[in-house]
Amino acid sequence: RFLPPLWPVAGMRRMGGLDAAAYASVYHDFQSVQRVFPDLVPEPGAREAASRRFSDFRDRLFAVDQAAYLESLLVRQDKMSMAASVEARVPFVHMPLLRLVNSLPHPLRAPGGDTKPLLKRIAERHLPHNLIHRRKIGLWLPYEEWFADANGAGGYLDDLTGSESRLAAYAEKEKLAALVEKCRAGARSAGLVLERLVGVELWLRSLAG
Repeated sequence: RFLPPLWPVAGMRRMGGLDAAAYASVYHDFQSVQRVFPDLVPEPGAREAASRRFSDFRDRLFAVDQAAYLESLLVRQDKMSMAASVEARVPFVHMPLLRLVNSLPHPLRAPGGDTKPLLKRIAERHLPHNLIHRRKIGLWLPYEEWFADANGAGGYLDDLTGSESRLAAYAEKEKLAALVEKCRAGARSAGLVLERLVGVELWLRSLAG
């Protein structure tokens, strides 16, 4: 009750009472998302079923990632690569390799305090130390640059605030317009939010036919 009602904390609160191993990497209301998008996420109970196969918490985490989370990633990877006519390969999902890694004891596979220790140890034979052990940098897409192109993604900003905007019926128009102007001024945070709003706008238009 002392947690603030902010994402991702709000999603974590909704997970209260559920299997911690099954939902350790889920910060949103997973079950609600599954009901809305049944083809994009595993069937209800898939995570719990994978977790119940093991007693050790680390084994349960690995099982959930491999049986449920990884499946959704591979499906999306396959769809996106095929859409671009690219034959993608995922060498770390080679079954003999998976079986070998899963058979290793926890002190080798997940000793704690370090991530991917075996992979890093092998990589040190071929790559510089500072490259392997540098701080992880998340993927950031240059939305503000894309939206700055009036002949490209920037045209979608006009769709949000124009007379035919579907989203305007559900939003405060003044705040939406202010957010668009903030993005055009180069604000990164505004670009990230507008990328999602543009997706909602296009979805609403597709429903209208």
